[in-house]
Amino acid sequence: MATGFLPFTGVSAGGVFDAILHKEPTGAAQLNTAVPVELQRIIDKVLEKDRELRYNSAAELRTDLKRLKRDSGSGKLPRRRGDVSATSGAVAESIAERRTGSVAAAQASVALVWKRYALLAAFLAVLAAGFAIYHFWPRSNTPTGPAKIAQISQWNKPMDDAKLSPDGRTVAFDSPVGSVSQVFLMLTSGGEPLQLTSDEGSKVVYSFSSDGKEVYYRRRPRQ
Repeated sequence: MATGFLPFTGVSAGGVFDAILHKEPTGAAQLNTAVPVELQRIIDKVLEKDRELRYNSAAELRTDLKRLKRDSGSGKLPRRRGDVSATSGAVAESIAERRTGSVAAAQASVALVWKRYALLAAFLAVLAAGFAIYHFWPRSNTPTGPAKIAQISQWNKPMDDAKLSPDGRTVAFDSPVGSVSQVFLMLTSGGEPLQLTSDEGSKVVYSFSSDGKEVYYRRRPRQ
C-alpha cells in the first residue's frame, strides 16, 4: 500500500511462499522515496523472517505507528536525501500545499497519508497472522470432498505406509528390498519409484515436510 507493489511475488502460490520464506523484499523506500525512514524500519520489522526479531504483537506495532505519527507531526523524523520533507512523508499534493502556505489543506493531506499507513499496518498484521496460521496451525490430513481412486503405478511390490506430498505431486512409501524396508518416492503422474535409502534397518515413512521437499521416516524396532 505504501509503494503500490507486493512485497513477495511468484508465478504460483508455491513460488510466493518460497519468496516469503527465503527472499528479502525490495525496500519500500526504494520503490517510493516519500516513505519515511522510520516507516521503512517498521515495515522491515513486520516482514522480518526471524520470529525473535519481528513484532511480538499487534499492540507493539500500533505503538510504533503512533510514535511515528507523533514524530512526523512534530518534525522529529530525519530527512531523507531527495525528499522535500521527510517529517510528514506526504505525497506531491501536500508539498504543493506547503508552497502555497495552506496549513489547513496540508493537515488534511497528512491525515489522509496516515489513514493509508493505518490501513497498511492492518494489512501487514493480517498477512503476518495468515502466514503464522498457514505454517504453524495444526491441520488435519483428512481430505475433503468425494474420494477419487486412480492407479498410478504398475509396480508389483508392496507399497506400505504411503504418504502424499502437500502439493499432491509425489507419494512416499516404504517397501521391502530383500528383507529390509527402504524408502521410495514416486510421482503421482506415474512412472517407476525412486529408492531414497539403501542402508541397514527397516524404515517406516512418517510424513512430508510442510514444503514437500523432505520425507520424514523412522526405523522399525527390531523384533
